Amino acid sequence: MLEDLTLSRCRFTLEITRQVSLPEFTGSTLRGAFGTVFRKIICAQRQREDCKGCYLQNTCAYAAVFTPGNLQDSPYFPKNESLPPPFLFHIEEEKKTGFSVGEEINLLLTLVGKGADYFPYFFIVLQELGRQGFGIRGNGGQRGSFEIKKVADDLAPDKKIIFTAEKETKISPLHREKLGNFFQEMDDLSLLKVRYLTPFRVKWQGRLCSEIKFHILIRNILRRVSALYFISEHKPLQLDYRSLISQAENIQTVQAQFQWKEYSRYSSRQKEKMQLGGVTGWALYQGEGLSRFHPFLKAAELMAAGKGTTFGFGRIALEVVEKGG
Repeated sequence: MLEDLTLSRCRFTLEITRQVSLPEFTGSTLRGAFGTVFRKIICAQRQREDCKGCYLQNTCAYAAVFTPGNLQDSPYFPKNESLPPPFLFHIEEEKKTGFSVGEEINLLLTLVGKGADYFPYFFIVLQELGRQGFGIRGNGGQRGSFEIKKVADDLAPDKKIIFTAEKETKISPLHREKLGNFFQEMDDLSLLKVRYLTPFRVKWQGRLCSEIKFHILIRNILRRVSALYFISEHKPLQLDYRSLISQAENIQTVQAQFQWKEYSRYSSRQKEKMQLGGVTGWALYQGEGLSRFHPFLKAAELMAAGKGTTFGFGRIALEVVEKGG
């Protein structure tokens, strides 16, 4: 079932037209500005504080993208609090805080399942964000600006270019690749290295984790993929969760190196500055049955996990260290 969930990914090449200055962790700033502009353009009830109780909630693109709702009377995810937005941003130049005129920002947009239906909205909102500007205001009070130079469909054959600024073209739908096509047979996996590329922010027993044990990683991945599957397919992901968690608890961390990274982010929705942090680093995991978890780990490598995934948190990379044994 999980293997049938689809993934779409495109690369926006953004050319800077007015100098951009950003705080550390670029993705957070862009994601915040994007959400603000998305609501200004799409929401017909902007005077409301949030989407709860809005008559248009079930037909609004903003609600579908940022506050995905549940099915009426559904026993699954009844409070909606565990339903994540079906998209994530990743900026390749995420550590860079300044961009001069003529430089480029490479923005990767991943859309999960039916989230790809809303790709045209992402395009027009990014166009408008480029005109309005984002980032730290300069001496003249203006924010940096950009134009969309081109858009490539990264999962399509030959990474098809679907938009260029030089030639006005109709945007074609993004290619949808089944998650199962990324999975590999790993029957004898015995030692796996997981790199935590961007802050991995998760809680266990009510406390933020400064190190990531394997069962904590798997619990968060299962929670995320189950919710994303439910949003897209409107039915639960059928897994033996109890068995998976029990087996994950037997996988040991044999070596690890973690460090805490703290960032601040202004939330337009909550109208306050928020401190957000998580761990980066790596861990070596070993134990019987490790192969069983590889599809879920691969899904997280593609779709991230933990908190803050929409603005670039929770990215991991897998490295098979040893098979057999």
